[in-house]
Amino acid sequence: MLKESRLEITADSVAFMRCEFCGTEIRSGRFCPACEVAYHRKKESQMREKMKGFGLETEEERRNRNNKGEKRFLRDE
Repeated sequence: MLKESRLEITADSVAFMRCEFCGTEIRSGRFCPACEVAYHRKKESQMREKMKGFGLETEEERRNRNNKGEKRFLRDE
């Protein structure tokens, strides 16, 4: 429950947890606020990398393709 951020250790408690990345003392969750932001940015960039080029075509690909009336998506370059 603590790692899910459902409960929080009180500020005056002698018990504490540590951030899984940097080891900073935290009261709930898995990461300190700075590492949590970095973790989510990393995950987001990994997802963007997986989706890169999916459903998009370059201007050159569009010109070379026969015009069959299908849906087209242009890549911003």
